[in-house]
Formats: sequence, structure tokens, C-alpha cells
Amino acid sequence: MRDPMRTSRARRGYTLVEVLLVVLILSIISAMVVPSMLSAGQLGVQAAARHLVADLLYAQNEAIAQQAPRQVVFDAANDRYQLNDEFGNTLDKDWVSGSASPYVIDFTADDRFMGVSIVAVDFNGGSAVTFDDLGGPDTGGSVTVRFDNQRYRIDVAEFTGRVTVTKL
Repeated sequence: MRDPMRTSRARRGYTLVEVLLVVLILSIISAMVVPSMLSAGQLGVQAAARHLVADLLYAQNEAIAQQAPRQVVFDAANDRYQLNDEFGNTLDKDWVSGSASPYVIDFTADDRFMGVSIVAVDFNGGSAVTFDDLGGPDTGGSVTVRFDNQRYRIDVAEFTGRVTVTKL
């Protein structure tokens, strides 16, 4: 007959060697995975691309809602862009809260996008896209944003105004 006290004592826990082996394996895996996941610049350029897509769609929807043209004007030399109304006036960014600040996105001044730059803008040779009252763009084109070797191209389709993102 087995002694129940003796059996339970033998199965109580892990040995020191087993615990150290698991800790060693986890530390090796984390040393390989964490640096690639925590690159702030990579996250910044992805955030900039998402923000740019959202603003292009906002301008398109604003043109439809207001039944008036809306324009997104890019200044690649200064890494910024702004949203304008049909008269060329900059839209207000915080219209919901009631505060009037211009709808200008400056990658150099915004901590979320540090190191991100606009490297190319081409809307049929120009640096702006205008959406008409039906949400259609006046021309198709693209904007490319970059951080180090990470590049994303945001395309606006000529007739439909569909906005897509491509990692280059």
C-alpha cells in the first residue's frame, strides 16, 4: 500500500533547474521580440498614415455634408497639411467642442509623429486634392510618409475617391 503523504510530497512543485530553464527561455524570447515591437518611429509612421487617411475621409465626408468643396493641401517641405473650405480658408479642427483652432497637422510639432516626414505628394502634379459636393476628388494622387526605412503611400483614386494605404 502507498503512503499518501509520501506521494503528495514528491509531486509538490518544480525543481530549481526547471524554473531556471523556463525563465531562461522566456528571457531569450523576449530579448528577440520586444525590440522589434517597441520601435516608436515605426509606430509613429503607422499612426501618421492612419491619421492622414482619416483626415482625407473627413474632408471627403465634410464636402458631402456641407455640399461644398473641401481641400486637403500638403506642404511636404514643412511636413504638414491642412484642410480648407471652398474659399481657401482653413477649417476649424475642434468644431465639436466649439474652440476654433485651425485644422493643420504638423508632423514636426506633434509628439505622436516625431521623425515622420512627408516625402512625396503628387496629385496630378499638384500638392492638393479637392473633394466636390458629391465626395469625388478633382484628381487622383498619392502622399508618401516615411520614418527611417519605413514608408507608406496613401492613394486617392481618381474617380471614386477611395483611399488606400500601401506599405512600400
